[in-house]
Amino acid sequence: MSFADIDVIAEQMGMEKSAPVRLAAALESAIRKEVEKGHTYATHQALRPEVVKLLGDKALVAEAFASGYRNGQFILRPETGTYHPTAQIMMESVVAKRLKALAANKDEDESVFNALTEAVQELPYDLTEQQVQAVESSLTNAVSCITGGAGTGKTTVLRTVLKAYAALGYKIHAVALSGRAAMRLHESIGFFTMTIARLLREEPISPSLDEPKHLLVIDEASMIDLPTMYRIVTHLDPLVRIILTGDPNQLPAIGCGKVLSDIVESGSIATVELSIVKRQEGSTGIPEYSTTINAGEVPPSLSVGAITFHETPPQQVVDKCKSLYAESPYNTQIIGATKALVGEVNRECQKLINPDGERLQFRLHGDDFFLDMRVGDPILFTRNNYNIGIQNGSLGVLSSTERDTQDGQETFGVVTLDTGEAISITDEVFDCMELGYGITLHKAQGSQFPRIIMAVQKGRISDRAWLYTAITRAEAEIHIVGQASDFASIVKSVSNATKRASFLRDLLEERDSGVSH
Repeated sequence: MSFADIDVIAEQMGMEKSAPVRLAAALESAIRKEVEKGHTYATHQALRPEVVKLLGDKALVAEAFASGYRNGQFILRPETGTYHPTAQIMMESVVAKRLKALAANKDEDESVFNALTEAVQELPYDLTEQQVQAVESSLTNAVSCITGGAGTGKTTVLRTVLKAYAALGYKIHAVALSGRAAMRLHESIGFFTMTIARLLREEPISPSLDEPKHLLVIDEASMIDLPTMYRIVTHLDPLVRIILTGDPNQLPAIGCGKVLSDIVESGSIATVELSIVKRQEGSTGIPEYSTTINAGEVPPSLSVGAITFHETPPQQVVDKCKSLYAESPYNTQIIGATKALVGEVNRECQKLINPDGERLQFRLHGDDFFLDMRVGDPILFTRNNYNIGIQNGSLGVLSSTERDTQDGQETFGVVTLDTGEAISITDEVFDCMELGYGITLHKAQGSQFPRIIMAVQKGRISDRAWLYTAITRAEAEIHIVGQASDFASIVKSVSNATKRASFLRDLLEERDSGVSH
């Protein structure tokens, strides 16, 4: 419930306007709002208008700031005047300490260089100087980053590094945020991979007599938010090495923080950026196109290679997306900026593609209900539930609407995820299921699709990072639907991610990542 709703109830129960618990709740509500925007801390300047709106009395506002601090709801850093929610500062401190402890661990003995030399020599082609540097950095440092855009050879580097690590006797663990990304990672590196959700359900990774050395690879790390990174590092023994690969220019994570950007910008963790796009014969043109956009330049030709621009007025965007989807429904994903647009796309695509599929029906408290989702519809999950095996952005297909009972709990059907896992639909799963013909870009994070249709529209969400990230979700074919004038103005708009307040970078730069009170 919102602060305003609870405030009405509290007043009816006779609570004083100046009750400390009410003042603390107003401040907590304001801080939570900042965290929901992706920030991990807030300034007095950002919080004050919201607290004034909730309390409506300047004296009470001043008291709220003073008493909130006394109640230990947040940590105030007097030198910066910033307010840090206790959970976020704790997570940032733990992540920073773990990464800095690993960064202090260098490994430069002869066996490492022998493994490096052998792995590079076995390749059927030469690595660029940048790529060799990235391989060496990842082998000699206990924590490292390999960054770069599409087509710069991150996968080639990772494959070479992992070959060398395997030769050195390391057990390789490789994870990605989405099922699709984990499958793609497996195809490209040849080692067993899993989703982060699955990693966190399994036993923590720690050295044993049989397997003393472990390495964790986190792919598409720009998509990792602070709570997820915290859960990962607390799931690993401190001796487990970490390699992060990703592209800091992409959209930041759904949750709070910007972990990869902070790590790269801090300069405290060994990082090699791959910037040379290797042009290939008969290529899609996607890497070059995305590089041009990332530089803030409009591509000279909006349709090129496997990219087709469809000039479409705003009122016809949904119809155009729908007809393009119908041309190849089984390998296509529509990506939009807003939930409203995506909702309309889903309704229209279902009508066109799957009007007669069997509907999902269920019974609650003796009454029959149905969701307008049909067997054969693509399904998107919108919340993390690591116990079940889904996370925000997991995609699958509604494969059955048969009712059953498992472990005394009624189930109403099955969604088969793109990883092949079957998720039983229970009443706790209902409220985080949506149609997945069209999804917002945040839900597509960490995934790639053979063919994507991008609905381009101007708005608060659409910035250069949005466009760049959407284009790099495609493996082979892109259809951009919208107006060229909108496309050009979005390319020129600076990324919103640069405005995200995150404290991890400061903690990584500090000599001691303790928290100042």
